[in-house]
Amino acid sequence: MDNNISNLSLNKYIANIFTLFNYMEKNQTDIHNDLGKKILICLYPLFPSFIDKIFTQLFEEKIEKYNWPEVDKSFIKEKNIDLPIQINGKFVTTYQTQIDYEINDIYDNLINISKVSEKIKK
Repeated sequence: MDNNISNLSLNKYIANIFTLFNYMEKNQTDIHNDLGKKILICLYPLFPSFIDKIFTQLFEEKIEKYNWPEVDKSFIKEKNIDLPIQINGKFVTTYQTQIDYEINDIYDNLINISKVSEKIKK
C-alpha cells in the first residue's frame, strides 16, 4: 500500500483495500487489537477525518502518534489479485493479475474484455 500511495497509484491502493477487506471478511477478523490499528493506519491517508474518528473511538488514542506499519513480506502468500477495473469512477469488472503488476503490461488485455471496450467506446 505504501508504494502505491507514494507513487499516487490510487487505483492500486483501492485494490489493496478491497483485497484487505475480502481477507478480513473471509477470516472474520477482529479489529479491536493491534491488527485493527494497523488496518486503520493504512486507510488513514485516503479518509483522514473519518478514520481519525473511528480510531479515537475504538482505541481512545490519536492515530497521528503511530507510524506506518512495517510489512513482513514472508507472510505474503498470494501471488495474484482480482483487480477492480473502473472507468470514469464506476466499477466495470475485475481482472486477475499478479500482485506486483504494471498497468502498461495489462492495458492491452483490458481492452480485449468486452465490458471494458464497450465503456471506452461510449
